[in-house]
Amino acid sequence: MKSIVLIILAIIVLVFTWLSVVKPAKGHFFAGSWAMSGHKDAVTRLNEQESVDDQAISQKIRQAILDDKELSLNADRIQITTFNGHVTLKGVVKDQQEKSNIERKALAVEHVQQVNNQLTIGS
Repeated sequence: MKSIVLIILAIIVLVFTWLSVVKPAKGHFFAGSWAMSGHKDAVTRLNEQESVDDQAISQKIRQAILDDKELSLNADRIQITTFNGHVTLKGVVKDQQEKSNIERKALAVEHVQQVNNQLTIGS
């Protein structure tokens, strides 16, 4: 009985050692566990939410919004997320016109593939 327990423990140690050495491919079954382990080489969408190009796109959209002094203060606070050129806009804006205006600004930025306009109209 003792030898079975020792064998099981040895197998567990080997599996965890392997997981700490081998970097799983993106989308691999273990990729989520890898990220949760806090491993410095974890490859997950969380780590690569915005590439350098995506960050530049988000910054250009933000600047276009800030440069338009006709937009409400709420427009300055919207959340802009970009992933592979796909932009998501979230937050509260003054009216439908402002919502459409911000979407047009986002679409005008170079390398934007698509805009998911989740802005809501509020006061």
